This record gives sequence, structure tokens and C-alpha cells, in this order.
Amino acid sequence: MVDSAKLNGKKVIGANGYIVGEVEGIEVNEENWQVEGLQVGLTNEAATDAGFKRPVLSQIIIVIPPKLISSVGDVVALNEAIVNLKDLVKYLGFR
Repeated sequence: MVDSAKLNGKKVIGANGYIVGEVEGIEVNEENWQVEGLQVGLTNEAATDAGFKRPVLSQIIIVIPPKLISSVGDVVALNEAIVNLKDLVKYLGFR
């Protein structure tokens, strides 16, 4: 079993090798306790490349579902490039 706190702060890398952002937490369905994805704070460049309108002085937060994650180690590797993420992830907002 993996402690979710160990995921926080890990870099998230897209399939094209670019840094997408950092893990901010996990999204859990409270009815069945299933993990629905990783909450990721996007870099400014990744938010723009994905087509999100970035608010000034804030960071876009998305939830990346497990099916888009290819591996977890020192970094979280995705099987999709950042430009493909907008339609595949859940937008949480910004902070």
C-alpha cells in the first residue's frame, strides 16, 4: 500500500517528456473509497499548452485519472502529452 502523502510534491511528466506539474493530493470517491485520480497543480506552460485559461497569480488544478498514469516512481509518468489532457481530465479550478 502506498501512503498518499508520499505522492505529494512528485513531478508529473507528460508522454512527451515535459513537466506537467506537481502532485497536490488524491481525489477519492467517498461513497466507495475508490481513488479517482491525482490532483495536479499545472505549471504555467503546461496550463497554456493544454488550453486552460490561466488566472493571474494562480495555478490550475486538475485531476488526472489512473488510466492516464503509466508509472509512479521518482516521478509520475503519464501516457499522454499535455496537449491532449484538457478533454481527458477533470478541472478542479485554481488556487
